Amino acid sequence: MSVPLSQDNGSSMVNLAKPANEIEKEKELPDGQRPNFIKGIWHCSNCGCPEGIAIGRRKGPLGDKTQCGKCGKFWHRHRRSRPVVYNTDPEYHLGLPTEPNTATADQDEACDNW
Repeated sequence: MSVPLSQDNGSSMVNLAKPANEIEKEKELPDGQRPNFIKGIWHCSNCGCPEGIAIGRRKGPLGDKTQCGKCGKFWHRHRRSRPVVYNTDPEYHLGLPTEPNTATADQDEACDNW
């Protein structure tokens, strides 16, 4: 956008547009966070979990309801991003293994050995 310096001389203009490198800096998000809306669907800004799979939405470094429950709880406790791989594919998040209860697995093996 250009603005004339004076009303009398229209030939001298001042360029008020931002340089390209400043525009790129504005798009960068803190702590490796990513945008929440991708193709109109909400995703966690940290792990990429889509809205249909994410259990709840919590506050993160970008503000309210920007992270899924797990990432938001980690952020609340540690004030840093949860160390995960960012992936927006729903199949990826459905196929992640849940944390097994190792105590019951050990008890089952002990019972089998009797």
